[in-house]
Amino acid sequence: MNVRIRAVTAEDYDRLCPLFEEVDRLHRRRLPDRFRSPEGTPRPREDLLRLIGDPEVGLFAAEVDGRCAGCVHVALARTPDSPVYVPCRYALIDEVVVASAFRHQGIGRALMEHAHSWARSKGAARIELNVYEFNSAAIRLYRRMGYADLRRTMSMRL
Repeated sequence: MNVRIRAVTAEDYDRLCPLFEEVDRLHRRRLPDRFRSPEGTPRPREDLLRLIGDPEVGLFAAEVDGRCAGCVHVALARTPDSPVYVPCRYALIDEVVVASAFRHQGIGRALMEHAHSWARSKGAARIELNVYEFNSAAIRLYRRMGYADLRRTMSMRL
């Protein structure tokens, strides 16, 4: 299998929408009180174009034999300007999606490693991500890659 990771372009929009719909469907099914179906496309075209044009954002697609198999969205961030935080430029993985037909073939790892390289090239000292507890497959991948729990967000319905 030949996996190619490359920067997303505006022409990729229609190829990425099915990936976003797939991950959104999973989130709606597992957390219906938190996620809903959007009206229209899963992500507005303007949002994708804004991300592509932002030098503080990396948006990369994985291709297998010319087919869009996944994507990763990573962005640079800084710790808050506060006397209690050590100043730091870091990267935050916002979203990783691998199409179900391509899972368990190393594509998620390849996307993550590409995001790591991009973040290093931009001067990030560390990389963080958020993942919902129900996503045990993603959590296993992240742990195998060296990620460790940093904090926990807890929720309670009122």
